[in-house]
Amino acid sequence: MNVQSTRRARRDAERTRRSGRTAVAGGLAILLLGGMGLGFVVFDTAQQSTSPTVPVECDSTQRVPVVTDQSMAQILRDKPVDPESCIVLDTTEQSENPDSHTEPHQDMSAGLWIPSSSALFPTTSETNRFTVHTESLATSSPVVVAPEHTRDFTTWTDVIADNSVVMGNPLNDSAAHAATRSAVAEVQNNTVSKQQLNRAMIARTVSGESGHSTSNEIDLLEASVSQSRNVVVSEKGFLDFVETHPQGDQVRALVPDSGAWLLDYPLLVPSEAARRNETIAQAAQEIATYLGSERGREVLSEHHLRGVDGRRLPDARSAASSHRLQVEDEVPWQRLMTTWSRQTSPHNALYVLDASESMGRENPDADRSYWRTAVDSTVIRTRFIPTRDSVGLWTSPAADGADKPYQQLVPIRRMDEYVHGSPQRQMIQDALAGADFTKDSDSGLYPTALAAFREVQKNFRDGAVNTVVLISDGTDTRGDAEDLNELVRTLKQEQDREKPVYIVTLAITDGEPPQDLKEISEATGGTSHAGGSLQDIQERYLHTLSVF
Repeated sequence: MNVQSTRRARRDAERTRRSGRTAVAGGLAILLLGGMGLGFVVFDTAQQSTSPTVPVECDSTQRVPVVTDQSMAQILRDKPVDPESCIVLDTTEQSENPDSHTEPHQDMSAGLWIPSSSALFPTTSETNRFTVHTESLATSSPVVVAPEHTRDFTTWTDVIADNSVVMGNPLNDSAAHAATRSAVAEVQNNTVSKQQLNRAMIARTVSGESGHSTSNEIDLLEASVSQSRNVVVSEKGFLDFVETHPQGDQVRALVPDSGAWLLDYPLLVPSEAARRNETIAQAAQEIATYLGSERGREVLSEHHLRGVDGRRLPDARSAASSHRLQVEDEVPWQRLMTTWSRQTSPHNALYVLDASESMGRENPDADRSYWRTAVDSTVIRTRFIPTRDSVGLWTSPAADGADKPYQQLVPIRRMDEYVHGSPQRQMIQDALAGADFTKDSDSGLYPTALAAFREVQKNFRDGAVNTVVLISDGTDTRGDAEDLNELVRTLKQEQDREKPVYIVTLAITDGEPPQDLKEISEATGGTSHAGGSLQDIQERYLHTLSVF
């Protein structure tokens, strides 16, 4: 029996027992459809005075929850109610907090979900609970909003690299999300290189423009008008803004020459309910049919959303039609977002400097010893570490007669913490100034790496990226292959997936990092880097959390 027949039968039965109906709190009765765990559909015996208007044919209505963003919520609230199904959509706008962009907080076992991007679907914990009903209901392009005199951009990678451009955090801002996916697509179609995008992302994360998660599109657009700033927003946000703002004619929306990846608004249905709950499935079909109709496309355009084809809107201020970019491989995108999350999160790090005798050799690439290269680059690095971060400092090996192959110079503390009247930052820099390599000593990096790993585990900081940064000129001169294998096995066994600690190794060499340093990093999910000169080391410090 289809939903319409079921609905008519229910209305007929309702009429026969209307005189004996028992009142339920608020005039609402709740019916569980399709079995345990499939969720609830609410039947409202009183017609609502708010829009949409319920047809006279409907004695009662079935209300289906829909969670989506503000743009789509406004459209669906005005969707006409079908007189056969009498389904009313209870639209809820997904709140704009740092977690909301990835999954709805509501119980979605009997509700529909329309995120702004299909790229959210494969990476959310909700994935196994949802099935794609319609791949795209509408589209919207990311745009750069800029004063009229601003130059055009060639690629989205250029946009990201340009620190004069303000954009949100791609983890929770739809326009920044689409802009960053556009840049990944540029790498995949060989418009730019991986290295160019890596440098662009690093430049943004260290510039202070690493994602304005607290700014909404209106705030960004106001900055564009009042401060002549270049900002990244959605085309819909731009058109909504300039339609009513008195200075809206002073800015324009542009898309780089390379094109754009478009927000695509997929329609997702709870997997179990899609198979067994006819009302949920019918509601999804009604949404898809409505927005795919001529009237639906008109409504999308009126609300400044493009159709599924991505064609330019009739509004003269719409961004010029451009090539539609596609992300063919999701793995680089997911890696890039992991990198972004790590680089923009607080860090809880233990820096370990190799102080063995070999570090006293002259480094031909830096006009100083390997030891001074490590120390000087770390001093420079610590000047720019944010106060929100926590950092500690070790050297390896320790002085003669020590029972451990390492020496703690400064324990892990927040950079803004004071000890004996001195801030942690100053204590680390003072310790570096007084430290020196140890003559007649081997490196002992393997036991030191394990001890440092355990030290960060002991001082694990929730909400931060917890890391050991190991700087050396080479390999462990005490250990052998079996010692390395044992270290790798132990690191893998002791790694806590719920509280991961990463070892990042940085080799002072103009070649590739030594194989043992690579294996140590990979055992924890960390990365390994190499650089010879002081400038190289500084750049590698910025890459230490990169996985793209």
